[in-house]
Amino acid sequence: MKFPANSFRKFLVLFLLLFFGLNSCSLYLLRNSNSQDRQPTLSSQIQKELGVILIYENNHILNKIEAPFFVKQELEPKLSTLGVKLIEIHGSASYSAVEGDLKNVLVLKVSKFAHRRGWSFYTSLFSLMLVPGFESWDLKISASIYDSSGKEIPIPEIQSQPVFKQVWLGWPIFPFFWLSEKESLVATNVLKAVNFVLKQPELSDKISGPIVSDYKIVKTGELDFGTIAVKTKIVDVQRVDSYILNIKGHGGTPRQERIFTENPSTEDFLKVTVEFENPSDANADVSPFLFLPEPLFSRTKGPQLANTENKIYLSPDLAAKIEYTSLDPQNLFYSEKSHQQFTLRPGTSERRVFYFRYLKSKEPVQYKYLGFPIPYEKPLNQ
Repeated sequence: MKFPANSFRKFLVLFLLLFFGLNSCSLYLLRNSNSQDRQPTLSSQIQKELGVILIYENNHILNKIEAPFFVKQELEPKLSTLGVKLIEIHGSASYSAVEGDLKNVLVLKVSKFAHRRGWSFYTSLFSLMLVPGFESWDLKISASIYDSSGKEIPIPEIQSQPVFKQVWLGWPIFPFFWLSEKESLVATNVLKAVNFVLKQPELSDKISGPIVSDYKIVKTGELDFGTIAVKTKIVDVQRVDSYILNIKGHGGTPRQERIFTENPSTEDFLKVTVEFENPSDANADVSPFLFLPEPLFSRTKGPQLANTENKIYLSPDLAAKIEYTSLDPQNLFYSEKSHQQFTLRPGTSERRVFYFRYLKSKEPVQYKYLGFPIPYEKPLNQ
């Protein structure tokens, strides 16, 4: 007996909806924290004036909820419950220090935001989410308090036990979805640090008088993680006469189209396979649009090409640059453009394939990413 095609399609659609719908209901749990760190209540202890300055030493965040604007919205009402003032949240894509006159102020720095996946996450994927798996989201936090005399006192205890978030995935997780703790990871770390200071007599006793916050943030060094730590390697360079473009979206079905150059007698494509690696212990942003050959030829048409074959043009609109990434499991269900920024998690790598329209008689002097030259072996693979 034949299984009706329409019924099969309906079953497949229903299965996919359930698969992605149920697994979008992840269970978020905050670890190394208590209820006071998420929803603080007014303490019966004598209230003291305390200000908080939060500095992001990072060029990447975990997700939207951890962005400074949203963290500020969440922190202000909760800190006011404790009688604490949020002075400011600063973003700094570098190591930084606070200079100036500070009294009765807690300075917190957060950095190295990271997603960490263990074997259970991949076991869950291979079992079609029937076996629960989890990943961790974490960060590094450091803290110092400036007492009533303006002396800086580091607080290593805050750094040693940061709050982190576990994200559980899988079909069996669905009934527990409503138990998720959706509070910001950064905000929870800040509240935990404030609670620690207020509850430790050796620290709270050093706070007295009004808050003084006449300061500025100064750069002390470049970041040694995240985007700065990305290693770029050219795996392969070839000349090809065309490439296949996977077209998705725009109201039509996924399809392929073979792309040729406008002047096949004098130009072809350079196919460059690049591997981006993140050896650091924090997330890294990769910007494919910053990978370029040097020199980059401008777009020329018709007879002009032969007359200008020996001349090099810089193209302000990158007309000769074509980016393309072949279909792989990580991009199966997405339709983002290949030039868009993507995130490399700690200890991972990804490859991207680029095509550059180039004269047959010319070869790039070098390739660059973020303005830095990338070594590769010549001659080109034919």
